Amino acid sequence: MNIEDLLQGPLKNVILDNITSQLGVNDTNKASSALDTTINVLMNAMAKNASNPDGAGSLVNAVTRDHDGSILDNITDYFSGQFQPQNPSAINGKGILDHLLGGKQETAASTIGKETGMDAGQIMKMMAMVAPILMGVLGKANQNTQNAPSGGGLIDMLLNSTKKINSQSNQGGLLSQILDKDGDGSIMDDVAGMGFKSILGRLFRR
Repeated sequence: MNIEDLLQGPLKNVILDNITSQLGVNDTNKASSALDTTINVLMNAMAKNASNPDGAGSLVNAVTRDHDGSILDNITDYFSGQFQPQNPSAINGKGILDHLLGGKQETAASTIGKETGMDAGQIMKMMAMVAPILMGVLGKANQNTQNAPSGGGLIDMLLNSTKKINSQSNQGGLLSQILDKDGDGSIMDDVAGMGFKSILGRLFRR
């Protein structure tokens, strides 16, 4: 099972139903587009930070420590506020966004909002809702992967899934606006590079 499989079918439908209800969005197609774009942006942020050894190790440690995937088994309770995991970090959407996007959160929300026709404030809330779920997906995928001692199995799965999703979307320009480090317009060059200091490396390490 790969990451994109975990984000399709019944799970995605439950997420979409709850998000549209909580955000008061009546246009399901618009909300679905925003959800897909949000997932794509967050996965690319994870992949970008995990594309160097330091960041990869930090991500694997964070997933192993804080995200066991149980949120996926309690998704309705999560949205209703009834899910209380042993580690509160598992559902701290704002904290996860701080790690992944840093000061680019408002840029991300504004850009996704313009792309999908939703309000930036709604997108900010959506990102905070989705971030713990996506980390839970990584946790579940991690359990289903025969990992190398370095966690290479999870990182390889993340990078491969991100590349696959990118190849199926036409959001390269949007991703570059939000995540491109050096302004050269190539987010995947940044993902493939090894020379930048990881946000995850700085902030997930305790």
